[in-house]
Amino acid sequence: KKSADRFVSLIVKQPEIIDKKKNWQDTSLDDKKQMLQQVGEVFEYVYGTVPEIVFFTPEEERARRRTLGLNEDAPINAAYHQNGKIHFNEERLQSSDNFFAVSVMFHEGTHHRQHLNDFDNSWVRRIFDSNLTNINVYENETNNRDRDLYTMQPSEIHAYGLQEYVEQQITEKTGIDKVRYADVGKEIKNVHN
Repeated sequence: KKSADRFVSLIVKQPEIIDKKKNWQDTSLDDKKQMLQQVGEVFEYVYGTVPEIVFFTPEEERARRRTLGLNEDAPINAAYHQNGKIHFNEERLQSSDNFFAVSVMFHEGTHHRQHLNDFDNSWVRRIFDSNLTNINVYENETNNRDRDLYTMQPSEIHAYGLQEYVEQQITEKTGIDKVRYADVGKEIKNVHN
């Protein structure tokens, strides 16, 4: 939690980031991408590691799924961490709320850190080493939009808890409330794997 506090204190001192959060609806996609890179730099400064940030379009994701033989019609994630990279959906980034970039970068960055940690406790290590990403594939294939199994994973509970804490701290320190840009519903909140 101390590191999350440090992350927040540095984010709120970045005028470019705060200005974009205040004017999110009028911020271009390229500027939102640039902001994500800035947030990544703060994350790296605080945690000593940052995954590569990459972007994809829904069409690219459907083509990837087609190549893998997966359900093309499954919900397309807003963002996800895989193989040391954080993948952001450009369409969802453009239509997201003003907390999305910072919040989801922190959430997925937390997953990146989880994968890098070598826990001393064998039980904790086993929990975080469990390859539960197949739950995500299963829920996509069965069109389970509630994603109950995925969100119950210890790694997701940990990441969501810290993500909510960071959002709450940023709101307290800046007075900026979350403002929805487009009505993308519950899916934008819950599909941050």
